[in-house]
Amino acid sequence: MKNKLLSFFFILTVRCQDREFRAAWIATVANIDWPSRPGLDQVSAKNELLQQFDLAQELRLNSIIFQIRPACDAYYDSKLEPWSYWLSGENGLNPGWDPLQFAVEEGHRRSLEIHVWLNPYRANHPSGPPDDQLSPLSPANTHPEYAYKLVSLYLDD
Repeated sequence: MKNKLLSFFFILTVRCQDREFRAAWIATVANIDWPSRPGLDQVSAKNELLQQFDLAQELRLNSIIFQIRPACDAYYDSKLEPWSYWLSGENGLNPGWDPLQFAVEEGHRRSLEIHVWLNPYRANHPSGPPDDQLSPLSPANTHPEYAYKLVSLYLDD
């Protein structure tokens, strides 16, 4: 049994070595890469993301690493995390569409793998909303005993 398992692992390893991981990061915190500003309308936000995907395809990349949880908020529909401030312009405000679902569908149309990138410990960011405007779902509000403020940056423990 041990030899069969080692043979299987070797075959998997050889086949995996034939592939390259050529990726680009799309950072969403502080609107570094996408969207260009908080509160951008849905059509413009989608077009900006598609431009980045088209460029990735043109550059012959095969993967996108997409930041979907920049500060204990979400770029996807979540019952646990509020919608991202950098998406809608208001922490917790539903933008009316799901950027992660859109990214997966459009990425796959371009033969791009979509990998998610999470920041589980940052509850706010200096470029984010004022502390008193954080969503009630924010961990800084649901568990303030675990939130530590460093200058203007909240971290979760």
